[in-house]
Amino acid sequence: SFKKQEIPIDEVKLINHYEDNARLFTKNLDHHRELINYLNKIIDKAAGNVFLFGGHAISQFLLAFGLNPNKITSIIDNDPAKWGKRLSGTNLRIFPPDILRDEESPVVILRAGTFQAEISDQLKSINQAIVIP
Repeated sequence: SFKKQEIPIDEVKLINHYEDNARLFTKNLDHHRELINYLNKIIDKAAGNVFLFGGHAISQFLLAFGLNPNKITSIIDNDPAKWGKRLSGTNLRIFPPDILRDEESPVVILRAGTFQAEISDQLKSINQAIVIP
């Protein structure tokens, strides 16, 4: 059981982590700015159609952070419940990965964390010409 312990106020030491947290936040912000710049350069140079994988918050985050939606053909997602719907906050429609089958040199922007390799393998089994930056 928990035993309440009184600590005199003059013995309480508060540690200010503001500087460390501000540095981490800035590092994270810079990382995502660099990522978006890199992805936008790939989008601009893409010979084939460009797709964004995932009808979810990560895609919305990338777009809100500056990913250029003008050359993105559509969103690809494995969830049948999302197919035919629009990614919230955008005009981009969501389709099954099979639409990639007949595409020539499609670029698929994939940011799927721990599922990155698994989804990448799935997409490449549909179309070997897929480029995943």
